[in-house]
Amino acid sequence: MKIFLLLMVQALIMAGCSEKSIDKPANFDFVLKYGPGQKNEINTFDQKLVLQLNYNKVVTQSDFQLPESDMHEIYKEMEKVDILGEKNLSKTCEEKPFLTYYLKVRINDVYRTYRWTSCSVTEDDENMIRIAQLIKKKALHKLN
Repeated sequence: MKIFLLLMVQALIMAGCSEKSIDKPANFDFVLKYGPGQKNEINTFDQKLVLQLNYNKVVTQSDFQLPESDMHEIYKEMEKVDILGEKNLSKTCEEKPFLTYYLKVRINDVYRTYRWTSCSVTEDDENMIRIAQLIKKKALHKLN
């Protein structure tokens, strides 16, 4: 019984050590636009944040930067869904109202641009919506 327990503990330790560490590259930036008319923008290329709080109030910050820990977390999530790979994204939606999204990503010298709606039709839609929600959460937390 003791040998079995020792083998189980060793297997768990080895499994934990084999998890790949994902390092964020130095050249990692993105632009996320979303909402009606895609007027909301979180832009790490230009260090800009634009949030339309309601029809009359827009908040703009021209020196916006996410903390390095947030950028690393966002990068890790993007890597999990192979952000540079091809995506099957919904461009139309039967539901009303719905949001539209635009995401441009740079990782090193590779750029990708995606457009999709808030209708979760495919697994890629769900993954991209989850990434957009993470980016929005981090930006809003930085504002507060």
